[in-house]
Amino acid sequence: MTPLLLPLLLGLAGLAQEPPAPDETGIRMDLRGWLVEPGGWVEITRGSRPGTATRTRLGSEIELDRELVPDLRARWEFLDRHAVGVGVALLDLSGTRIADDGFVYHGETFDAGRKVVADMDLTLVPFDYQYAFYRTPTLGLTGHAGAEYWSYAGHLRTADGLPPLDTKRRFDSAFWMAGLDGAWSPAAWVDFRALAAGGTERQNQYFYNLEATAVLRPWANVAFSLGYRANVLRFRQSTNASDLRFRGPEIGVEIRF
Repeated sequence: MTPLLLPLLLGLAGLAQEPPAPDETGIRMDLRGWLVEPGGWVEITRGSRPGTATRTRLGSEIELDRELVPDLRARWEFLDRHAVGVGVALLDLSGTRIADDGFVYHGETFDAGRKVVADMDLTLVPFDYQYAFYRTPTLGLTGHAGAEYWSYAGHLRTADGLPPLDTKRRFDSAFWMAGLDGAWSPAAWVDFRALAAGGTERQNQYFYNLEATAVLRPWANVAFSLGYRANVLRFRQSTNASDLRFRGPEIGVEIRF
């Protein structure tokens, strides 16, 4: 009897085991459009001199309109669970507003009631190593470790009949970064993903990024995504400071090679 039961028990044990997760290797490109709604404030001095800037609030002293900006990402998956990723989000924002209150930006004093044209270019470039430490056919968790480079360029000028003001400032820096993303795949043609990442360089200087995305995959190597992203950037460079907040929906296409 024992020789007959042994193959049966081994077969049942095999059925009880969850099938292995599929091997994932290759390159994935995500091409997204991010409809950004900006908010927060900046405080930009001239020559790092105290007293040459006050807090300049978006939606009060200056305005930045909602814009559709590119959010591009690439991910190379190798050795089954390992990957490296890089991305770039180009936030080219502008707007015009009658200043509610007077303020000082980069050493120039803008009085209340002035018509101020604002241009802000913010570039975000994350790059990281990723490891899928938990993966089944339906669930996955991936850790991220890396850095995010960022650059800021702000240009303010008046556009009224009074004596003109025109000033601009540019600088950049980087943050160390860590994060976690999760994916749930209830069917072969759909994924639900969430990402939480953030980092810091020194005290009172940090960023964090939160994302939630639904992905529809009508073909094996092509998918379409719809999601929401919120990004906060708080920097303090010498006497310059900010608490900038960007949020809004994203739509995109994902291609695998």
